[in-house]
Amino acid sequence: IYAAENAGPEDRARLLDLYASSDRTAVDVAEIVQILERVGARDYTRDEARHYRDEALAELDAAGVVQPAARARLEEIIVGVISA
Repeated sequence: IYAAENAGPEDRARLLDLYASSDRTAVDVAEIVQILERVGARDYTRDEARHYRDEALAELDAAGVVQPAARARLEEIIVGVISA
C-alpha cells in the first residue's frame, strides 16, 4: 500500500500490473522488490514497526502490573521480533 501510494506514476502502474497478475515469475518478483526499495517501502515499514514496538513497551511499563522477569522476557521477544 505504501509503495502504491508513494511511487511515481510509472512505478505505481507497473506495481499494480505485477500484483494483478496471477502467474508472477521470479523476474516479476525481483521487479516488485526493486520498486519497493526505490520508494523506500522497507525503511517505512521498519520505522513503523519500531514505532509500534516502542509504543507497546511504553504501554507495558505504564500498566505497571507485569512482574519484572515477565516484563523483561516480553521485551526480549518484542525486540527480537522487531529489531533495529
